[in-house]
Amino acid sequence: MLDPIDRAYNSLVAALPCIASHQDQCNASLDSVKGPLFRQSFVATMLSLGILRKCSPENKKGIILGKSKKSYIIRKNTKASRKRLCAFYNMSKAVDALRAPRSVKQFNEGYNQFADEFRKHKVPLIGRSGRKKAYNREWTYRPLALAKARAKKIRRLSLHKNAQIVDFPGPDMSGCFKTLAKQTGCKTGVQLYKKYHMTIPPEYVARCGCMSWGQYRQGKAGTTAAAENWIKDGPCPACAKAHYSAKHCRITLAHTLPAAPLLGRFW
Repeated sequence: MLDPIDRAYNSLVAALPCIASHQDQCNASLDSVKGPLFRQSFVATMLSLGILRKCSPENKKGIILGKSKKSYIIRKNTKASRKRLCAFYNMSKAVDALRAPRSVKQFNEGYNQFADEFRKHKVPLIGRSGRKKAYNREWTYRPLALAKARAKKIRRLSLHKNAQIVDFPGPDMSGCFKTLAKQTGCKTGVQLYKKYHMTIPPEYVARCGCMSWGQYRQGKAGTTAAAENWIKDGPCPACAKAHYSAKHCRITLAHTLPAAPLLGRFW
């Protein structure tokens, strides 16, 4: 009987031909999902696990994967790939031990413990230090923690009166929380909720901020020094309504109208 690591390897390898034959559909699904899947992609994960290796397009054993249409060859389950797969497998204990958070404070405490486990097991694309890897850690932890909470019939996280806006559950790679605190003049979450009569659960503020900022429609235009301040302020009202990114608004479309208020973008 195969051990769990070998079964995981065989399942991933078996999925590759299906993914290769349904590229457009898979890419469309990833565009909808976002998060680490969009940023890192399935191919990047397989490369990190040592299951795939890049090869020349002329290699007859290669398969075409990803938006870049590059060619890859499937590697055998080596000692190195087993070790990387084992890192994910070892995280199962941490997932089982994860407690359902009832407050923002408990959510953040749980994340710190979870992040320590990621680093301890050196989980590929998640366990290392660095800003992008921290994004993946937070994005991975959030649905796990909230799923545990919802299973316990906890409909939303409570907010302590002294909890800062920057303490809201992330990830917040675009600095939405700092901008929100600066534009509203509110330091604590309670102040923000009272001032603007907000009803959204605090665990969804970062997600709404991310989607309202328009990063998922960001253009590929380069950033110039003259437009840096515009981009920091955000997109104009019309582009914010269309969910365009600040870069697409200020660089690609060359809009120069004042930025839309951050609150007006998703409340």
